[in-house]
Amino acid sequence: AVADGTLFPLTYEPESDDAPDYHGRKHQYSLTMMIVCDDKRMIRFYLAGFPGCVHDNRVYRNTPLFRSPQDYFGHSFYLLSDSALTNSPTVVASFKCASGQRLTEEEENFNTLLGKPRVISEHTIGMLKGRFQILKSLPMKITNDKKSVKRILRVIDCCVILHNLLIDRGDDDIPDEWFDDEADDYSDVGHVVGEYDMAGHINEDDENDERRRRCLDYFRDMNML
Repeated sequence: AVADGTLFPLTYEPESDDAPDYHGRKHQYSLTMMIVCDDKRMIRFYLAGFPGCVHDNRVYRNTPLFRSPQDYFGHSFYLLSDSALTNSPTVVASFKCASGQRLTEEEENFNTLLGKPRVISEHTIGMLKGRFQILKSLPMKITNDKKSVKRILRVIDCCVILHNLLIDRGDDDIPDEWFDDEADDYSDVGHVVGEYDMAGHINEDDENDERRRRCLDYFRDMNML
């Protein structure tokens, strides 16, 4: 499965005490949402409602997937993500370039390989917003009343449910013009092909980068780097 974040623009400026927090990185005001989708573009998990300024990694760290991974991941299950998320035994992310440094050629090639299925998460998000245009500009105003956010979340819930129902019926063919011209993320989403030792058990005391190291070893052994 692939984890990715997206933004839902707000039509109106929030009238709440935390209104500045809704200033997103791309839109004037927005809500952020973390989704986990499979290769069929079915949304398997999502968490919405954080203000647009909140980083994807912070949103993910507030999910039960992060807080109670033992309840959601078996020994051979893990998520693929862009570099916004932190590597862990349950997340394989692309390499991030440190400030003032450059990625090695091998790391760049690794990111390229991981980036190939990025279209899966982009299409999932694009299909969701394309089918339900209300998500491209939510026409509800956020106030200090908690119900104002809950009303927006109910709309998002309905859109996700209907999206999954349509996918389940095999209705995944929508016009190209429905998709967003710009992706919401700024880095590559990872994907690993095949089965290898990278799918083996990761001990709790192993380093967070152990899963990605196994993927890297696999690509080396397959002469893919």
